[in-house]
This record gives sequence, structure tokens and C-alpha cells, in this order.
Amino acid sequence: MRGFNATIFAYGQTGSGKTYTMFGPHWDDNFGYQNTLGALGNGSNNFLNDSSKFGIIPKSIDEIFIELQEKINDNPELSFTVYCSFLQIYNEKLYDLFQDKEQSKPLIIREDKYSGIFVEGLSEYVVNSAQDCFVLLKRGEKNRITR
Repeated sequence: MRGFNATIFAYGQTGSGKTYTMFGPHWDDNFGYQNTLGALGNGSNNFLNDSSKFGIIPKSIDEIFIELQEKINDNPELSFTVYCSFLQIYNEKLYDLFQDKEQSKPLIIREDKYSGIFVEGLSEYVVNSAQDCFVLLKRGEKNRITR
């Protein structure tokens, strides 16, 4: 929020709790397929209204949008654009979890003196809310390689 890029990186042995820590204990229970179709935060599974169910990634996303809204409330002339990407590093290769369901096209990390370090070909989606991010995350999570 102060002009720095950030990365959330989880590394560890299979079954060590990376997904549980990153997404939260109730991600699958309370944010299932039905919610990805637009029922976010409605009905009995009100995942979005109970941040105690959030792991590190949903908490971070929620906090970003809360802070942005506070800044806009303080200065209505401000505007922000938030982008969401989701990649996986698997066997030393990078995969776009939004675009490459079969993990057939590994991506390459590049560096440019103007743009800095970036992943060439990684898709980015403009998001307007935490809910938009959660829908994308659920979509990308289905494409993760797991053992």
C-alpha cells in the first residue's frame, strides 16, 4: 500500500499445510463451486463476512480493499486499479493458473530496466473487490498441480 510490490510464497513438503495456511481452514467448506457462480457472501455459508475463516491470501486481499476504500473515503478524487494474477512454480517451471489448465506452456521470468522483474505472458485481471479476487482464486486453484 506504500508503493512496494509483494509476493506471497509458500514452500514445503506435500501435505505440510501450505494450502490450509494460505487459503484458510474453511476455504473449501465455505467457498465452494456454488459461490464461484455469484453467490458470494449470501446464504448460510457467509464466508466473506467472517474473516476468521480466511487464510493469509484471503486476509491480505480483504485488507487491501478495506484500506483502498478508506483512502477513497478520505479523498474521493483518488482512484486505484488492482490486478490479480495466480501462478504456480512446479518442478522449477512457472505456470499461469488462470490460463494454462494443462500446464503445457511454462512461463519465463524476465527483467527489464524499466519494468523490473516480471513473468512474461502471465495473465492479469482487473478486479474491483475482494469477491472478484476470490472468484479468480477459486478458478486458479482448480488448475494447481497437487500430489
